Amino acid sequence: MLTQTLWWLGMALELTLLLRAVRNNLLKTFPIFYTYLAYVLVESLVRFYVYVQFPSFYGLSYWVTQLGSTLLGYGVVWEICRQAVARYPGTFRMTRNAIVLIFVIVICKVVVSSLTSEGWSLAQTTGELERDFRTVQAFLILAIVGLLVHYRIQIGRNLRGMIWGYGFFIGTSILNLTFRSFLGEVFQIWWQYLQPVAYVVVLLIWCATLWSSHPNPEPETDPRIEQDYQSLVAATRRRFRQARAHVGRTVRP
Repeated sequence: MLTQTLWWLGMALELTLLLRAVRNNLLKTFPIFYTYLAYVLVESLVRFYVYVQFPSFYGLSYWVTQLGSTLLGYGVVWEICRQAVARYPGTFRMTRNAIVLIFVIVICKVVVSSLTSEGWSLAQTTGELERDFRTVQAFLILAIVGLLVHYRIQIGRNLRGMIWGYGFFIGTSILNLTFRSFLGEVFQIWWQYLQPVAYVVVLLIWCATLWSSHPNPEPETDPRIEQDYQSLVAATRRRFRQARAHVGRTVRP
C-alpha cells in the first residue's frame, strides 16, 4: 500500500510539473528536462499497468523503460550545462564537446563489455549503463557547479532547483547501485521503499523551484571565464605546434 501510494503521488507531482510548465511557458526554456519528465510519467504508467495486469513481465518492462530514462537523463545534464554557460560560447562549446565525447565513450564501453561477456543480459547491460552514466553525471554536475561558484556566475531559481533536484536524484541512485552491488537482494528489499521516497523529495524540490518562471539574471560584471577559455585554447595550440615541430625534427632524416 505504501509503495503504491508513493507511486501515485510521484505521478501526480510529475503531471503537476508538466501542467505548470505549459502554463508558464517553461517547455521552450527546458525542453529536454520536460521531455525527460514526460517520459518518466509515461514510464510509470506503463510499469504500473504491467505490474497489475502482467506481473510476470514486470522485470522486462522495467529494464526496457529504464534504458530510455537513463539515456534521456543524460540529456538533463546537457540542459543544465546549456543553461548555465549559454552566455559564454567558448566555454559552452568546450563543455558540450566534452559531454558528447563522454557519452560516446560510455556507450562504446558498455557495448564492448556486452559483446565480450559470456552471456548477454538486458538487466546487466542496462544496470551497467545506468551505473556508468549516473557516475559520469555526478562528476559533470559537480564540475558545472564548480564553474558557477568559481566564476561567481548567477543563475535563476529554476536552474538552481533543477541542479539541486537532479543532483539529489543522481546521488541517491549511485548509493542504490553501490549498496545493491555489495548487499544484493537484502538491500533491494529496503530500497523498494526508500527509492520512491527519495524521488518524491526530488519532485517536491522541482515543484518548489519550477512552479513559476525565474530566468537566469543578467550578469552584473563580465566574469573572466571566456578569457580563461581563450588562454587555455592558445596554450593548447602552442603545445600542439611545439609537439608537431618536435616530431618533425625527430623523423627528419
